[in-house]
Amino acid sequence: MTMKGQYSRELYAKIREALVNYGGTGGRPNTVSSLWLGGTSGSGGGSGGPPGAFIGQLPQSKVCYDTTEAETDVGSESLVDNLNTMRLMTKRYAFMLSGDTTDESEDVGGVSRILLFDSEGSPQANYPATSDGLDSASAAASAGDVVWMPAGTISGDHTLAAGVHYIGLSEWACILTGEITTGIDTTLEVCSVTRTANDGNDLKGIVAGAASGTAKVRVVSVTCTQSGAGDAFAISAEGAGDIEIKVSSVYGNSIGGAGYGARRGIGAGNVYLYATRTRGSTGECNE
Repeated sequence: MTMKGQYSRELYAKIREALVNYGGTGGRPNTVSSLWLGGTSGSGGGSGGPPGAFIGQLPQSKVCYDTTEAETDVGSESLVDNLNTMRLMTKRYAFMLSGDTTDESEDVGGVSRILLFDSEGSPQANYPATSDGLDSASAAASAGDVVWMPAGTISGDHTLAAGVHYIGLSEWACILTGEITTGIDTTLEVCSVTRTANDGNDLKGIVAGAASGTAKVRVVSVTCTQSGAGDAFAISAEGAGDIEIKVSSVYGNSIGGAGYGARRGIGAGNVYLYATRTRGSTGECNE
C-alpha cells in the first residue's frame, strides 16, 4: 500500500508537529501529542487504530494499493470497499473450482469442473468435467474466452469454438479421448488427445477442419492407436485453414493400415510443426 504523494508530505509535517517537549534525558521526547490522521470508521474511513497514541486512523481515500498507483487519483474510493470486492472475487473463483456459482450454499464436494473465463480473465460459468460439459462450455464461449479443463478424462468427439482458448491442467492429467475438430483460430494447450480403436475406419486425433484462420496446438500429446485395418492420423488437416503445432508430440500407429503423425488432405491448409516429435508406424507425415 502506498500513500499518495501530497498526503505523504502532509503526514510528515503532522508527525514533526506532534513531537513536542524535547529535552528529556538522552534527547528523547518527554511527551508525544496524539496525532489524528483524518480517518474515520466505516467504509470510507480508517484502517483501524493501532496501539498507542502516536498514530491515529489512516484515511483510506489518501492511500493507494501499490507503487503503480502512486500517481493516480483514488478519489473517494475506499480500501475497505475494494478489499471486500477482492474477497468476493476470490470467493467466486473458489466456487468456480468446487461448485455451482449460482447457489453459494451448495456444496458439491469438490467435483472437478470445466471453467469458462472471458477475455479479461473474469469467471463466467462452470460445467461438469464431462463430454456434455465441454460442449456446453464451447457453446457459451465467445472468441477470446478461455475454457479451462481440470485433471481427468473427457470422452466424446468435440468441435472446438472459433477463437476460443482451451487449456488443460496438465499434458498427462487432462485427457481427451475423442476426435477433436478445431475451429477458426482455436487454441488447444496443455492436455492429451489419446485415441484407440480396433476397426477398419480412419482414426484421427486432432482434425484441422476450419475453412480459414490458423488453429494452434501447444504442449499437447496426441496418440492414435488403431489395432484394426483402418488408418491412424494424429493430426489430420482437412479444411482450408492452417494448423500450427508447437512443443508437442504426435504419433499415429496402425496395425493393419497406414499410420502417420500428421496428414494433409487434398486442398487442405498447411500443417506447421515446431519443436514437435512427429512419429508414425508408416511415416512421420503424409500429403
